[in-house]
Amino acid sequence: MLHFKPQLPSPLLQTRTPVATPKESFPSLPRRTNGAIISAFFAFFGRPPMLGWMIAVFRKAEEPTTPAQSKSPQGTRLAIWQTDLFGTRWLDDLKDKGDARFLAFNGGYPLEYTAQAKHLLPPILADIGPPLANAVWKMDLEDFLAGAAPSPIGRTVIDHDVAAQCAPDEWLIVEAWDAS
Repeated sequence: MLHFKPQLPSPLLQTRTPVATPKESFPSLPRRTNGAIISAFFAFFGRPPMLGWMIAVFRKAEEPTTPAQSKSPQGTRLAIWQTDLFGTRWLDDLKDKGDARFLAFNGGYPLEYTAQAKHLLPPILADIGPPLANAVWKMDLEDFLAGAAPSPIGRTVIDHDVAAQCAPDEWLIVEAWDAS
């Protein structure tokens, strides 16, 4: 975050020069698993991080046996759910193991991943529900998502018929929308 310190070179002209804010002015957070990451986020953006994600999984509309690219055409939606702040961690774990690919950041509008059904479906279809899914979606009265986002429906939905049609080697598209 940059603050501006006024300098007056002449009485008629006022300019502003950016001055970096010292680290000490940001709130200190307990050092836990993600404390350093959150602290870095505060230091860089100067505002609280997003509070959760809306995750949607789609079949590819074309060439299901090849990995998706950013903005690949989507087919039928397989699942949609809302998570907390760390709701994309399971996708990052799959990526770190080489079982998923991160396609695009887009500032959280959306994050895009692709992975084969054999890696995505087991955690999504688990008896406890999709990874870190909120039992009840959290929304404020002012909340809305841009028209490009999958329609928020207020509850977790898994289309088991669509999931049953997926071959294990079929590549799926995962979108994670910033739901702050």
